[in-house]
Amino acid sequence: MRLFAAILFPTEVVAELAQLQRTIEQRVIKARMVSPANLHLTLQFLGEVTPDKLPSIKSSLKKAGEASVPFSLRWEQRLGHFGPLHPMRVLWLGLQEEQSGLRQLQIEVARKLTAVGFPPEQKRYEPHVTVARDIFWREPENWSISVPSIPSFKVNEFVLMESRIERGRAPAYEKMDSFSLGGNR
Repeated sequence: MRLFAAILFPTEVVAELAQLQRTIEQRVIKARMVSPANLHLTLQFLGEVTPDKLPSIKSSLKKAGEASVPFSLRWEQRLGHFGPLHPMRVLWLGLQEEQSGLRQLQIEVARKLTAVGFPPEQKRYEPHVTVARDIFWREPENWSISVPSIPSFKVNEFVLMESRIERGRAPAYEKMDSFSLGGNR
């Protein structure tokens, strides 16, 4: 099973992100939008995991949650991308810098998972939500989009997700467990 730790968004945030996706769709020739049900903020990707590792992963994530405190997430009002301009590989919405609660949680998750054999990626953690993939803009030189004000929200928990990928289909994500911050339950 393919696993990752993530923060899920409240309904009102998902609705605003879906509206942003509809705006993007009006400006593209073709793109693969991330299903609103799959929108999330990854804390750490674990990759392929055998079922026998699940208890130690869950125990580690529980400890990471207990060592962290609830915090608020605030969005940037600009889009970014990975890959070339045309076609773009990934279009994302970032979070405002200096989110110490998010940084603390991500560091705790990485630290606890490293102790059970899941080291973090070597690249710097860049918090973002992927909104679309494989984007072909109608006007690649003029792709910038005004991002609406997306509500900030309080993060009290994070989740362990399983990603199921079937050939030719978008991934399906399933929540396996949730972990409270600061021991809240």
